[in-house]
Amino acid sequence: MPALPVTDSLANRDLIISNIAEHLTGPNRRAVFEAVYRGKKRCKTVDEIVDRTGLGRKQVLTAGLALRKIEALDQESYNPIRYCKLTHVDAHRRQIVGAAGRPAKIKAIREKRVGTAIQRVAQIRMPLSVPPVTYVAIDDIDSFRKVKKVRAGRTSAEILEADFKAGIQRIIGEVGEFPEWGGERGDLYTTTVRLNRKRIQAAFAFKGRGHRGTLHPGDMGKRGDQIHSLFENDAQLFIVQHWQQVAPTMFSEMRIHALANAVKSRRPVYYCVVDGSDTARLMKAYPKEFIPAPAAPNAPSRR
Repeated sequence: MPALPVTDSLANRDLIISNIAEHLTGPNRRAVFEAVYRGKKRCKTVDEIVDRTGLGRKQVLTAGLALRKIEALDQESYNPIRYCKLTHVDAHRRQIVGAAGRPAKIKAIREKRVGTAIQRVAQIRMPLSVPPVTYVAIDDIDSFRKVKKVRAGRTSAEILEADFKAGIQRIIGEVGEFPEWGGERGDLYTTTVRLNRKRIQAAFAFKGRGHRGTLHPGDMGKRGDQIHSLFENDAQLFIVQHWQQVAPTMFSEMRIHALANAVKSRRPVYYCVVDGSDTARLMKAYPKEFIPAPAAPNAPSRR
């Protein structure tokens, strides 16, 4: 029978818990988070948080900024600065604090989402075999076969995300235009990639140099939902690229969505993570394709 969409509230709950818990690293972030969400008062000033935690003002502000970026709390005013609870986060405060600093528990929460993700896309009334879901390295993709001759090395020298995307398009022979906008499901969608000697629909998400350090699932989009959006594409191959290290949780998160996509589409799904080392190998294997385009006279600078 055809797949029927159902409610995904459990998967959303687990996404909130795991993403925030993963980023409550270090005592300062956790202390500020707990201070904001403790008690009935919705908002607290920086001075109140300083009194509650014993942290310095600068430590509170630094932790507060980090928590705002992952949407773990809100900021309501600037003079004085007040950090406020978010209703959907407050509902899972205890679970978030309980999972913080416990990688095994966070991993278990993410893996539990496999079942709820499948329930979201299919209502099963008869036995259903899930099509294969396979991780492929950049070396396994025919379109990037030259990479096999390049050894792994240091992470790549950074270039503009737009120039890197243009380089990928040159390699695979994609001539379409893919402007960025708020509702996009990825940075590049193409039917020109070859895998297992066949053309295949592929969707790419590039994480540019605006993000520093290791890439976690919660870093993908303002709400950590960029991976979900990527797998909404009608594709069989899904690729995430970053300039530096990629966290192990990124692989498990992509597998969860790949399983859900395979159930929904009833066809094999492949996923690939290209970290800084593989990015450097790509650029070394195809040096001519990654030459930045010259800027037009008087053109505004790009990020």
